[in-house]
Amino acid sequence: MTPAEHAKKYPEVWRRFSPRTTLIRYTCYLIVVAVAVWSVSNLDLPWFYFLDAHIQALDLAERMWPPDLEFWETLAKPLLETIHIATLGTIATLIIAFPIAFLAARNTTFNSFTWFLGRFILVTSRSVNTVVWGLFFVAIFGPGPLAGIWAIAFRSIGFMGKLVAEAIEEI
Repeated sequence: MTPAEHAKKYPEVWRRFSPRTTLIRYTCYLIVVAVAVWSVSNLDLPWFYFLDAHIQALDLAERMWPPDLEFWETLAKPLLETIHIATLGTIATLIIAFPIAFLAARNTTFNSFTWFLGRFILVTSRSVNTVVWGLFFVAIFGPGPLAGIWAIAFRSIGFMGKLVAEAIEEI
């Protein structure tokens, strides 16, 4: 039998993994499932609570529909204030981030110290969480929208400045 006839009679089946690799993969899957089953069995969950879970979920859905919109009057003002805080925080970010972006871009900065200073400001702004900025500005301005505006602005300076600095470097 020639090789061509042999290939016609017994075509090779393509497999993504070798039999050894497949066995190792399935063994790993089996170990993961065994560990998951063992973990759940050691949780000491009262499984009888799950017997009527579908009934409780249906009851919750029935009580949620139709939605009661009587609270809209009390919700509208804080919702609008939140949108204003986000908008003003973003505008403040744009105003502050552009000069810093020019410092952080290599082709528009004066020297390596100003480049380092610009990058330091951007990295520091990004690395501090918004909640931490919020606590900082609440300590300065007191609770209210002004603290939220500046917290969003200072958190976003790093992101906006980095994007603009990279765009300036590409020019």
